[in-house]
Amino acid sequence: MWAEDATAFLPLLIGDAGPGRLNGRDEILATFDKFFGGRQASEDDVLEIDPVSLRVDHRGDVAIVSFVLGPNLDNRRSFVFRREADGWRIWHHHASWLGDFEAILEAEVQKQVSEITNRD
Repeated sequence: MWAEDATAFLPLLIGDAGPGRLNGRDEILATFDKFFGGRQASEDDVLEIDPVSLRVDHRGDVAIVSFVLGPNLDNRRSFVFRREADGWRIWHHHASWLGDFEAILEAEVQKQVSEITNRD
């Protein structure tokens, strides 16, 4: 799915390349595995995505897809795909929030602290 030389910008993430940036398929997959790996999903964990403002642009061996996750989610996503010998691969991914980033960050930190303190 990911190109070997893919990059990603993700909010709330500190990667080896600096705040929010991941370089290469291995670093992206390792980061996703840290975040999602080992989690047992329940029905409450399912995020239904109903993309709005979906746009797809295609030029030669490159395609760009951008959208907002849904009418009630202030999250924007963009993907740049590149055609390779074995098919289309994600070459770049960018995630961002449309709302008040500081408030979102504070809420996320509080959520993570709550999850950690409620494990015992």
